[in-house]
Amino acid sequence: MRRPALRALVRSLLFMRHYKAATLASLVCLLASSAGNLAVPRITQLVVDSGILDDRLQAIVIGSLMIFAVTVLRSLFTYLQGVLAAKVSQGVAYDLRNSLYDHIQSLSFSYHDRSQTGQLLTRATSDVDMVRTFISTGVIQIVTTAILIVGSLYLLFITNWRLALHVVPVMLAVFVLFSFMARKGRPIFRGIQEKIAALNTRLEENLVGVRVVKAYTGAVREQRRFDGSSQELYDQSMRAAGVFSLAIPLVFAMSNFGTLVVTWGGGIQILAQRLSIGELVAFQGYLIVAMFPITMLGMIMMSISQASASAERIFEILDAESDVKESPGAAELQPLAEGVRFEGVGFRYFGLGAPVLEDVTFATGAAETIAIVGGTGSGKSTIINLIPRFYDVTEGRISIDGVDIRDVTLESLRRQIGIVLEETTLFGGTIRENIAYGRPDATEEQVTAAARAAAAHEFISSFPNGYHSEVGERGVTLSGGQKQRIAIARALLIEPRVLIFDDSTSNVDYETEVRIRAAIEKLKRDRLSFVIASRMNTVLAADRVVLLHQGRVAGFGTHEELLDNNALYAEIFYAQLSEHESPVRRPATEEVTP
Repeated sequence: MRRPALRALVRSLLFMRHYKAATLASLVCLLASSAGNLAVPRITQLVVDSGILDDRLQAIVIGSLMIFAVTVLRSLFTYLQGVLAAKVSQGVAYDLRNSLYDHIQSLSFSYHDRSQTGQLLTRATSDVDMVRTFISTGVIQIVTTAILIVGSLYLLFITNWRLALHVVPVMLAVFVLFSFMARKGRPIFRGIQEKIAALNTRLEENLVGVRVVKAYTGAVREQRRFDGSSQELYDQSMRAAGVFSLAIPLVFAMSNFGTLVVTWGGGIQILAQRLSIGELVAFQGYLIVAMFPITMLGMIMMSISQASASAERIFEILDAESDVKESPGAAELQPLAEGVRFEGVGFRYFGLGAPVLEDVTFATGAAETIAIVGGTGSGKSTIINLIPRFYDVTEGRISIDGVDIRDVTLESLRRQIGIVLEETTLFGGTIRENIAYGRPDATEEQVTAAARAAAAHEFISSFPNGYHSEVGERGVTLSGGQKQRIAIARALLIEPRVLIFDDSTSNVDYETEVRIRAAIEKLKRDRLSFVIASRMNTVLAADRVVLLHQGRVAGFGTHEELLDNNALYAEIFYAQLSEHESPVRRPATEEVTP
């Protein structure tokens, strides 16, 4: 077994320290249960030699009652030990799942860009459950095996050392054989977990994209792809089954061979009057007690292989470091008062490859609307992802009121920023819960005010349950425009100092867009707003425009300045004008009632 995998398993076992009392009590019950297992053969020897062979009924009755009492007590301790072990294992699983969730949430966007959702889900569910099973049964089996092997070997030798010497080689052969099988089985078990993750990823993609699959009649193609992933899991599972299937006949073969050695050697010693029948019965009992845990070693080794493979996958996530880290001694960011400044900002995804942004420099005021314009791949979305530190700049710096955003706490930075992304994400629950996601303690009046500002109140009120209507998974019961307006209301409710709109009106009609923009105009007072503009109406409503081209700032100024002095901007503007039947004009100054 590879050392990193074994170390990962040991690290997962350290979570048991949070449940010391239950672990200790479980160990005590285990010792008591194991003592009962070791006591029965000795009592049986006394019954045979002092009761049956000496024809003493009293000894038989007393011995039988003792066996009955030991059996009852052993069963009771085994039950208690199982309950306590379950408490510990479930607690460790609980801690591991929470640790995984917390850490995944803390990782930067760059980590999620490289990771598959199905892989993360499998590690938080299947892999954690594999470790939980090992703690619940595997750890107990290891301790039980150690106690029973040591105790039974001691009793075997004090019962008849000559006969014990004959069975020790058999026990060692079993141990070596199963250790070898476990070592061979570990990569197979890791492969199973990886195949499960791949299957989960395929399933998750198909469930999320079921409308696209149906729209493009891709059901047959996707079925073949899913069948392929399922077949790979089946093949890998069959390889594991082959290992287990080989272990079972070997277990019985070794056990029967040990019995044969004891019967042959013990019979000879009885004929030579060096061993009593009761001692042979007791020896046979101790051999069964010893052989059972030794044969179980194979299963234990395989269980260790499975659990260590899963633990290694779990700690691959827990050990992953975020590219966005809070600096030691990070300060609280004070409310925006002056503006945001980009100074020679450069950015590369994962720190490698071609630059997405190069030498981006511009500065804003504290209460401006900044439109970000550019072609596909020019870096517009990257700009707005850098402001809340979803990613960190590769070169240069971004400052708020002269303070580098890397020198302030992430919470205080993001608390001042309200974001509406191009891809709207809603969570299962009610409309109210989604609007109040960033401010769960908001009053009904505050939620309603935010919805009105986002031109969402009217359609929400038309639902039978109003704000308490369920949105369905990912907001499936709502249209794209409705989801976008709820997302805007969610951003407005937290009353941010900085508003970021990533093409946030792309899924609404012109009339709704006008209502939303008119309402937002009132809320943008004393706020800095960044808007990725796909429509020229957005640009015309902005105070200044950042024109991006191939990751560089190709122009920065008012719409009129750029239109007069920047050929690239004029080309983009007039190209969009040609797509409209009527000219696009700067919106009127009068407000439209939302």
